[in-house]
Amino acid sequence: NVTRTGGTGPPVAHGANQVSNATTDASGEATVPRIVVGNYRLRLSAPGYKPVTRQIIIVEGENSENVSLTPILADLVVSVRSSAGDAATGGAAVRNAEVNVTGERGGGSGTTSERGTVRIRGLRAGVYQVEASAERFLPGEAEATVRVGSPTATEPLVNNVTVRLAPAPVSLTLR
Repeated sequence: NVTRTGGTGPPVAHGANQVSNATTDASGEATVPRIVVGNYRLRLSAPGYKPVTRQIIIVEGENSENVSLTPILADLVVSVRSSAGDAATGGAAVRNAEVNVTGERGGGSGTTSERGTVRIRGLRAGVYQVEASAERFLPGEAEATVRVGSPTATEPLVNNVTVRLAPAPVSLTLR
């Protein structure tokens, strides 16, 4: 939205300061017609992005303002566990498992720690496929929905998902 912050020019109707709202087109451009010369506050926001507010000065003729929005990012902690074991313990942590996270909006990869976890940083909101593999286990996968926090949060929101790996079959030859 565009808000009048001072300067000369006709008063804004009904004493309101808000002058205009505009929505971007498919190319990310928006036009705000019929704005008079003066000082304004430009506020841009979009779901999944941090809002931007800046002061602008409108002069006679055509005016243009380029603004970049920063996506809100989140982290995904992937726990890799063995499917062997009882339900109470949830299976043992699988160390050194290779983890791949993929989605339409990005992804990442890493190796699990001694605790069987790896943190994938900097993901945008969306649905991701999580695949894990480790020696002596069959590969496993899970789906994770990553949600992002508030645009004003100082730390990224942490999402969690668990991938269970079944022990690989063992063969034994007796002679």
